[in-house]
Amino acid sequence: MKKNILIVEDELLIAEDIKMNLELLHYNVIGVAIKATEALKIIEENEVHLALLDINIKGEIDGIELGEKIKSKFPIPIVYLTSNSDRRTVERAVLTQPAGYVVKPYNKTDLFTTLAVALHDHDTIKNGDAVEEEEKTEAMTQTNVSSGVGKSAFFKVDGTYTKIAFDQILYFRTAGNYIEIYTLTGVSLV
Repeated sequence: MKKNILIVEDELLIAEDIKMNLELLHYNVIGVAIKATEALKIIEENEVHLALLDINIKGEIDGIELGEKIKSKFPIPIVYLTSNSDRRTVERAVLTQPAGYVVKPYNKTDLFTTLAVALHDHDTIKNGDAVEEEEKTEAMTQTNVSSGVGKSAFFKVDGTYTKIAFDQILYFRTAGNYIEIYTLTGVSLV
């Protein structure tokens, strides 16, 4: 089944380009909204699997405030797709616990991988597999990770901010100018 994606972007040419790329990646674009009120109405009236949010949008609230509203009312992941990558904006966005953060100009690969991971993580949690994964983590690490449970950090992997839960990290290893993060699901180079 194709996943339904909501695009919130107030520049229509950019929204159309994102829509075209999402459809090429075999996603269904359920709607395009230019402001928060339109986005919330689309989510209320349709089955939306993920909201892709620009931060600077028309209307009284910005994309980050919209992200907060979506997270408080609907059980769907949010991914920011924005040209804003300054520290203050990223810190504000991180507080909303997005499933991803892609900086414009984006490429199709970064967008695809971010959406695929976000949707997979959401489906895993929704289906209860997260409890099983947590038990595996505890058994494999044989350490008390209670201080890290539920906490995560964002790492820039191939130009895209990727959310990695602390309780999924096994260890770090330096690799020249990079750091390899070994997790239960693989290795990321940051």
